[in-house]
Amino acid sequence: MLLDKTAGRLRSGPASELRRPGIAAAAWRAALALIWCVFLFVCTCTYNFDRFIGHGDIHFIRNPYPQWQELLDPFPSRLSRSWALQKIGHFTGFFVLAAILAFRLRQRWHAALAFAFSFGYAAATELLQLYFFRDGRLSDLIFDSAGILLAIWLCLRRRNGRLR
Repeated sequence: MLLDKTAGRLRSGPASELRRPGIAAAAWRAALALIWCVFLFVCTCTYNFDRFIGHGDIHFIRNPYPQWQELLDPFPSRLSRSWALQKIGHFTGFFVLAAILAFRLRQRWHAALAFAFSFGYAAATELLQLYFFRDGRLSDLIFDSAGILLAIWLCLRRRNGRLR
């Protein structure tokens, strides 16, 4: 192995690949995405969301018999402030996840991968909510998807030099 004094890193061999700035940035992005996924899980599956927001109370109660028909429940007939804040949270939470994953896009298929992972995780959280006495709804995927698509669209525009 040779030391490249201009770049300050080793030039050859598999070990030198770990010292490349692109690899390190990708590892940090993956770690940040994992931390954000844990945060989203806590937000979506804690027993009482209002107590979580108001008092920081994180409490999980497992539901051994989820009510699968809740997935198909429509929007409530009376929309409240709490409902609107939760939908803004859905949009924002998955916007951030997709932005973390798609921030340094190098190729278009990276955007597709970021979308697939973000949307898959959004669908998984909706299903998991049913196992924690929360309301998992497929309609929430609309808000999740809107955040995901906006983040990826902005990252693609940034990549193409249209957004500075």
